[in-house]
Formats: sequence, C-alpha cells, structure tokens
Amino acid sequence: MKEIEVSIRINATKESVWATLWEDVTFRDWASIIDEGTYLKGNMKEEMKSSLSRR
Repeated sequence: MKEIEVSIRINATKESVWATLWEDVTFRDWASIIDEGTYLKGNMKEEMKSSLSRR
C-alpha cells in the first residue's frame, strides 16, 4: 500500500483541531472528500481502537 505524508501549520488550538477531525459531523464532512459515506465507529482517543466504515 502506498503511503502519503502531508503536513500543514494550523493557527488553532490542539483541542479545536482534534474536535474538527474526529467529532462525528465534522469527520463525515471532511472524510467525504476521500470516500463519500465514510464515518467513524468508536472514539478516536489515545490507545482506543476505532474503525472507519462506509454506509
């Protein structure tokens, strides 16, 4: 599998960025540009297992 690594500087708190990435509504919004219908099962917290799913 090919891996891609990207970085960017964001002028926001870590908490704000984390919430935008992993809260259900915002996750579905940005993840849909990769694969429409993708959503997160579980919680994205340190040392927890989660999975990405499609409708």
